[in-house]
Amino acid sequence: MYGSDESIRLIDFGLSKTALNNNGSRAKFATVVGTPYYLAPEVLRGDYGKECDCWSLGVMMYVILSGFLPFHGQNRAEVYSAVKQGTFTFDHPEFDTVHESARDLIEKLLTVDKT
Repeated sequence: MYGSDESIRLIDFGLSKTALNNNGSRAKFATVVGTPYYLAPEVLRGDYGKECDCWSLGVMMYVILSGFLPFHGQNRAEVYSAVKQGTFTFDHPEFDTVHESARDLIEKLLTVDKT
């Protein structure tokens, strides 16, 4: 989506929800929805806000630059466990040509918020 402020935004309205309550305060979300590989650990804990989209952006960047997902599992429970741990590597040879600043950004986006 191309915004009026000339920003580019990746969107998926399939699971969208208003981010503000009727009184204008920031909404908190608790329902676990989304594709398991892209969910932030906060979503799995059931207490999250719009910041979890940064995690998903980190996953998308990882996939775009390598062709691989950063978190793996044989089933949904294993994928959720890997996401909660937040441990991933840049061991794929595809990352050999990816600039350090891109890897740094991915690491910052895929940082588990332990709170």
